Amino acid sequence: MIQKNEIILKLKELKPLYSKEGFIIKGLFGSYSRDEATPNSDVDILVESTPDFAAKYGFKAVSRINEIKQEISTIFGIPVDLADSSGMGKTAKKFIIDRAIYV
Repeated sequence: MIQKNEIILKLKELKPLYSKEGFIIKGLFGSYSRDEATPNSDVDILVESTPDFAAKYGFKAVSRINEIKQEISTIFGIPVDLADSSGMGKTAKKFIIDRAIYV
């Protein structure tokens, strides 16, 4: 099973690669961030897609986000969930944004 510190290091490595596209990896949240991961856990990643990302990909932005999700999942060898911080409300902010481990 992958360890939290391995995930954080890899996210720090990947951040500049995707930032060039306007897709920002912000941090880790969920079971791995809380040291509660099990062999069935996925990796929950807090992200932000910038206006530059939307301008670059237009209607294909959703497809590109799915590609990024698959790329990162392949790197980690387990499923990945991406949560975009720009569309989160107060409840999500309390439970995700405020508790994330930022990279």
